[in-house]
Amino acid sequence: MSNRKTWIALGLGTVAAVLVTRELAGTRERRERLSGKLHQGVGRVKHAGEELLQEGEDYVKTLRGEAMSMRSSVADTVQPEHERKSRDQSASNQESAIVAFMATVLVKGVSSYLQWRGAEKVRSRSSDQGRSTGSGLSDDRDPADMTVVELRKEAASQNIDGRSAMNKQELVSALEE
Repeated sequence: MSNRKTWIALGLGTVAAVLVTRELAGTRERRERLSGKLHQGVGRVKHAGEELLQEGEDYVKTLRGEAMSMRSSVADTVQPEHERKSRDQSASNQESAIVAFMATVLVKGVSSYLQWRGAEKVRSRSSDQGRSTGSGLSDDRDPADMTVVELRKEAASQNIDGRSAMNKQELVSALEE
């Protein structure tokens, strides 16, 4: 809108300049010469104005294009707060579940290995003692393969004190001595 007002003002100014020039120039020749110069000046102003107007329109198009691309990129990256929190919470819950699962697998694996290794040590000790001194058990079974009930019966037959409070490992150790 302000460009139109500017053009109107330029046009009115040109008309006023022509009228003033006509009044000031006394002879017809002089008026025609001044009028020709004035028309050349108006033509230059008009041409310069058209160039400025075209540059302004191009600039506006460029700005609109940049604004549209910025708007679309911002719309893609900026989400409402509750959606972002929900997505972050969901990702956090998934990560926590994965960590808990991996920790459980690791703990069970280590626990199973330690149990197996302990049982292997007991078996090897019991087989070494059985070969060297003979086992204190009434039958030839390995104490590590016996149940707690069987181990307590065997401990009772050997009159081992405190057998009812002992766990399997303690019973195996006591019977091997």
